[in-house]
Amino acid sequence: MDGTNLEYRPPTVGVGNWQLPHNLSWSFQHFAEFLPTALISRGQGPASVLPINPLDLRAISRPAAFPTEAPMSVGSVIDSTDTDA
Repeated sequence: MDGTNLEYRPPTVGVGNWQLPHNLSWSFQHFAEFLPTALISRGQGPASVLPINPLDLRAISRPAAFPTEAPMSVGSVIDSTDTDA
């Protein structure tokens, strides 16, 4: 599956495997069908204006996940996994 047919439901998607590459496209569009969700009100006041602070997120480094692994940049993780940037 290439992720383009969002009407297709992978037969075994659930809490334990929704993050697998072949399930992700469908999972992000159908979260509420297999995980508890809730609507959360933002309140009655006006929306806050957030400051703009663009960063090169690909350059951020993350520590090694395992003792035998080297630290990786976010860009390296995106490039080496099935992650949409």
